[in-house]
Amino acid sequence: MKKSLFALFLFFSALPLLAVEHEREITVMTYNILSGQRTSLERLAQEIKEAQPDLVAIQELDVNTMREVAKGHNRVNCINRLAELTGMFGYYGRTCDYWDGWYGIGLLSKHPMISVRKFDLPNPKNVEPRILLIGQFEIDGSADHVTFVSTHFDYIDAETIAQQAEAASAELRRLDGPVIIAGDLNSDPSSKAIAVLTKDFKDLSCPDNTFPAWAPEAKIDWILGYPAADFSLVRSYVPEKSENAASDHLPVVSTVKVRFK
Repeated sequence: MKKSLFALFLFFSALPLLAVEHEREITVMTYNILSGQRTSLERLAQEIKEAQPDLVAIQELDVNTMREVAKGHNRVNCINRLAELTGMFGYYGRTCDYWDGWYGIGLLSKHPMISVRKFDLPNPKNVEPRILLIGQFEIDGSADHVTFVSTHFDYIDAETIAQQAEAASAELRRLDGPVIIAGDLNSDPSSKAIAVLTKDFKDLSCPDNTFPAWAPEAKIDWILGYPAADFSLVRSYVPEKSENAASDHLPVVSTVKVRFK
């Protein structure tokens, strides 16, 4: 009887330890690759590998297309190829059919997946569809899990972009645990869309402009975290502008501290 009581005491004494809050650093990246029109997938993969990210959000990503201006990637499953070249897991979200294949966005992760799903964003003008690609990942295969989201907002209508930001915020704030959204938001810091997101999400990207890559004059690529109190920015950078940039966008790379509960 005494042994049983002692065992119960040890069990219940250990329970608080399971819920102790802790922090860990992860590095995340967002990159609009312009469907590989300016370079090879090998070069893009090398740039990703050099950043040593845990998670990458990719926009303007072709799969099996016959895009005339990207003939080097014709009939190529670009997300699978990038995953292979980087040694990461790859996930794809189709937004529309394009040139005998698909056009959309993707996720790369060096961590195992728990789940990945697609969420449709508002499209009031009935133009190019936009989505969230929402992945939940086990960091280093542990109980610490992060939801990482890739997206690419509309670029034509400011009100549509704001509606997409509102829908994204509402959907992601419903989720448990830390959430990071990253992508080409086609929104500068003064826009309504960014005001909507930064009401609840913490900006985890540096203020440097990202577009166009050869003469950046606008910051439209972002990384943000929710809940804001669970994130702190360690460092963030955008590579130097270049006439020979691999895309028309520069990537954003951020190392963040995430608080797990």
